[in-house]
Amino acid sequence: MNHEGEELENRAARLADLYFRKHDYHQMAEYLADDVTWIGISKDRICLTKDEVLKVMEMEMKVTDGIYEILQEWHYGIEVSERVGVTLAMFFASTFWRKMQNIFGECCISKLEKVARPRLAAILPAT
Repeated sequence: MNHEGEELENRAARLADLYFRKHDYHQMAEYLADDVTWIGISKDRICLTKDEVLKVMEMEMKVTDGIYEILQEWHYGIEVSERVGVTLAMFFASTFWRKMQNIFGECCISKLEKVARPRLAAILPAT
């Protein structure tokens, strides 16, 4: 893997940490591009903008309180051009409050703008 792909994977892992472990959605929003694509676990969970993603996160927090236990995670990143990279993230997680097993986080694919301050544009699973 090249350096750029490794950097993209590290950013995807950082985003997962903010989302699942620290529940810091304000900090996480700093990583999102305005034209982020979020692919959740159902077709009604597809978001095409940062604002749509943040609305889904708000709704999700009301249901789950954002408490997850990561069982497995996998990240892959590849540079497409100087300005765009693609990240793929897959997660298996459980919620403590229901003790549900193996909630599958759909593959999340999106763009990363590599300009002055790169922003991660991959998003994580919906519940």
